[in-house]
Amino acid sequence: MPESIDIFCHWLPRKFIARVQACSTRPLHMFDRAAAMPAMVDLEARLRVMDEFPGYTQVPSIASPPVEAVGVPAVACELAQLANDEQAAIVARHPDRFPGFVAVLPMNDPDGAMREATRAIRELGAVGVQIFSNINGRPLDEPEFLEVIRHVTALGCPIWLHPIRGMDHPDYRAEAISKFDLWWAFGWPYETSVAMGRLVFSGVLAETPALLPSGPLRGYKADTWEGGHRVPFIVRWPGVVKAGARCDRLVHQTDLMATFAEVLGAKLPANAGEDSMSLLPLLRGSDKPVREYAVSVAQNGLPSLRKGSWKIIFGEGGGGYGPKPGVAAAGQLYDLAADIGETKNLWAGKPGLVAELTATMEKLVAAHPNDVPFDWRRFLATPQ
Repeated sequence: MPESIDIFCHWLPRKFIARVQACSTRPLHMFDRAAAMPAMVDLEARLRVMDEFPGYTQVPSIASPPVEAVGVPAVACELAQLANDEQAAIVARHPDRFPGFVAVLPMNDPDGAMREATRAIRELGAVGVQIFSNINGRPLDEPEFLEVIRHVTALGCPIWLHPIRGMDHPDYRAEAISKFDLWWAFGWPYETSVAMGRLVFSGVLAETPALLPSGPLRGYKADTWEGGHRVPFIVRWPGVVKAGARCDRLVHQTDLMATFAEVLGAKLPANAGEDSMSLLPLLRGSDKPVREYAVSVAQNGLPSLRKGSWKIIFGEGGGGYGPKPGVAAAGQLYDLAADIGETKNLWAGKPGLVAELTATMEKLVAAHPNDVPFDWRRFLATPQ
């Protein structure tokens, strides 16, 4: 069986449980519930469960609540150090079952959190850190918490974001508590979404590229840059798609309509899927391109055109949530074969190619008239 690594699972070392219970001055309902599960606290019980799934390994993290919710900064620092020491010791005893662990940080002491992140990652071998969606009710985009995030990023490790919201967070102002476990069933996804939204709109992702979900690609959701549009296209079709095969040909999401139509033997109307190309030849192993061009549009309507490795954007910026750079040229031109991160704008240096691709865009728009007029040139800027 192929190896699988579970990177979001929890455990509670017994010494950590005892210390949390000794330090806490209030009920910890979710913690007590987790501490009653044998596989959470008993390593042998956990290994027996894992044995049922050959090739299965774990990179565990400590279950909630966050240590900053248990006590003052000094207590939180003590608990974080204990948790990380215990996790490191278990990993050292069973490296074949636990290839790493996720460190705990005392976020109510930002300086202490940075020190502990450094110690856990560089000395104990932690593969990342876990931060909760709010710090005792304070948002993650407050400056002192952003410093911790930047520090961990500089250490070269990922951050696990865990939601935190308790029963004492009522769903209605007229009530004192949240009922029926809705505080986590629906509250936790909301907490995660709000925390990520705040980090996006505060600009921390844009200024810290290593945190971007798009990795080396520029921009993120809603942008016309690659980080906003390029996604993996993974297909499993036994008997048709060869396992492990890879195709580097240009495809587009719009091609799914023509592909499904051909697979099902359906004929599309003349006015349906006019910019859709069937991917079936590529899925069957052909290396012949199915499309020469691809047009994508950002959230604000900013259009781009791909031809081979060349990409032209008819305006400035990405058109999504990211920061808008200063105007250096009327538009943008990138060679994705050499610059997948879209860092070198070649617009000014290749006027002939700009003119050629602009003429191509004119023809494509004219060949597929829209129900609503599309003024795709309106974004072209005047260089300063």
